[in-house]
Amino acid sequence: MVSRQLIAGCLAASAVATVFAGTTGAAVSKPERSVVVRGVYDAATDGVRFVVWGEGGAQSALVIRDDRTGVTRRVSLGRDCSYVLVAGASHRKVLASCRGPNTWMVGDVESGQVTPVGDEHTDECEAFGQIGRYWLLGAMPCNKGGSFYRNWHTGVEQGLGPEEGELRQPYDLDTPTLSALGPRRRVFVVGSSRVLSRLSTGRKRPRYVIELRGPGSPGSKEGDLPNQQAPPLPRRRFRCSSSCEPISIAGGLALWLDRGNTQLQGYALTKHRRLTWNMPVPAHILGATNTRVYYTTPNRSNPQILADVKSFRWR
Repeated sequence: MVSRQLIAGCLAASAVATVFAGTTGAAVSKPERSVVVRGVYDAATDGVRFVVWGEGGAQSALVIRDDRTGVTRRVSLGRDCSYVLVAGASHRKVLASCRGPNTWMVGDVESGQVTPVGDEHTDECEAFGQIGRYWLLGAMPCNKGGSFYRNWHTGVEQGLGPEEGELRQPYDLDTPTLSALGPRRRVFVVGSSRVLSRLSTGRKRPRYVIELRGPGSPGSKEGDLPNQQAPPLPRRRFRCSSSCEPISIAGGLALWLDRGNTQLQGYALTKHRRLTWNMPVPAHILGATNTRVYYTTPNRSNPQILADVKSFRWR
């Protein structure tokens, strides 16, 4: 029997090592933009078709908008929250925190089931920022920071790692075994079994590229290929005009900010197409669904705390 090591080695050897995608993005698109909701604390997209925000009070809930049908509905949290923070979403699951009493939970946007994922007594020392099919990415500010991973189905944890900004190992939150995604990076996001990272290439003066890497890219570890018969994905690198920031990989779209956060760059994963949009400053990019890009801008009545959710179609 041919070993998995040999198959993985042959596949890696046949891959294109790196594809450079040019120094500039595509022509700037000017899509019609629309307001989704005004005056919320935050929001998140699930990378498929839903955008979610929270409502506090005696009937606290997750508010879910389906961008395919335009229908908005509420999922009750069954508790009284001063306010509800939505930290992330993925594959129709929402990571949220009820503040006062402080509880982290995962909500299912279709069934309405709510699963607690933290202890109320330790919540102030736990913070979560990203959710996958199996794992949450969290930090423990009471323990001088550092990242950790918790399986929100079983409660199993992987220990503390380096803090954000230090060299860290990217992991695939969508795999039961928390598979590694390539080498360690300082600034990155993960999603869709890929990692989007910022690399410094300049020796005398700072120069940056955005690197997109998937399972089986050269340098990935054995066992990263979800299907050992599938060809490995090439690395793709996109030169930045200045300092740039990886944002998300979801909905078939990799997103990063460039030109002092005034320009949003995108790469369509299936069509291999570059996209570019000018963005208002300040704007916080939430991510993409299969059809739309979502972002927030400060709410005029309370710009320090509240935000307005807006979107535009990308395909």
